[in-house]
Amino acid sequence: MVTISGGNKGHIFKNCSFDGGLTLSGDTNQDNNNIQFIDCIIRTLNVTSDFGTIGGGNALFRRCDFKGQPINALQTQSFGIVILDTCFRVPDDLKTNTFNYQVQGSTTLDTIQNSINLAGNYYIDYRSTDLTPLVDRELTTKYYVDEQIGTRQPTIDTDTDLTSNTLTTTGNVDVGGSLMVEDVNVKDTLTSVQTQVDALINFTGGGVNFRAYSLSSSTINAGNNLAYNNEDYDTENSYDTGTAVYTIVISGTYVFSLGWYVVDEQTAVINLIRKRGATETILQQSTNGTNTENNSGFFITTIAECETDDEVYAYVDSGSCRLVPFDISDPDTYTSFSGSRISN
Repeated sequence: MVTISGGNKGHIFKNCSFDGGLTLSGDTNQDNNNIQFIDCIIRTLNVTSDFGTIGGGNALFRRCDFKGQPINALQTQSFGIVILDTCFRVPDDLKTNTFNYQVQGSTTLDTIQNSINLAGNYYIDYRSTDLTPLVDRELTTKYYVDEQIGTRQPTIDTDTDLTSNTLTTTGNVDVGGSLMVEDVNVKDTLTSVQTQVDALINFTGGGVNFRAYSLSSSTINAGNNLAYNNEDYDTENSYDTGTAVYTIVISGTYVFSLGWYVVDEQTAVINLIRKRGATETILQQSTNGTNTENNSGFFITTIAECETDDEVYAYVDSGSCRLVPFDISDPDTYTSFSGSRISN
């Protein structure tokens, strides 16, 4: 538990983790009397009754993750306010109708996952509307941002206002609704991009190909092969559903593809391995890195030269993963392990 007491004098905490909890107490200094927490993880917040009782001062939390843990704001004066600006996993019993809290921006309640949006003010300081950023990497108020942008960017009011021949992004794209590709609903109808890859492999396989999949959402821990334990097809009868290993019968150039899903707050490293005799070679590696959101999907495809009796399999090198987001039954499939011989 971290306790901050007495005059806070405008302190700013960025990217900090208060895993043992955080307590704010005592009077604040009249000058620079706001304390700020930006992009922090806070597991239980306690604000004592004497916080800000003389000098004023507010506790500003911006883009903080409360992990669904309690917020106990007990301050007795209306000018010592806890301000939550675009925070995450706030406990769902948060009282927003008393002076102890002000909820700004899009602050998400943990359990019912609805959004409280008091549009108009995104604060870096309280009771201000026209603040210029103190540093070149910081935005201050919504008022300031709107003033700078003006009419340079038209507002997108409806889902048909944006038309683009090519859309390029350097990061991830989060789709809240359905992603439509030539009238195919990727989320509901096309269970994964890998389904198309598998179809292409099956079509161009030249007579040597396989595909295996799983129907279980069980967690697979480090030190185990990815258990694709059901076969769709296997022309050489060389995939072992018990060990999840494919043995090369005819040497040549092969293309392999597989997919997996994230287990909540776990970082996994998945290796696609070719074993030749006693030598293991990593053909391709896949990891979710910092994206630990539950049931995020990852897919890899690679081409490799293989010799007769080589063994190819996917292995959890570290962390944990699963192969489907929830238990399903045939003919549904979400991920698979497939391969095809594409040349000699």
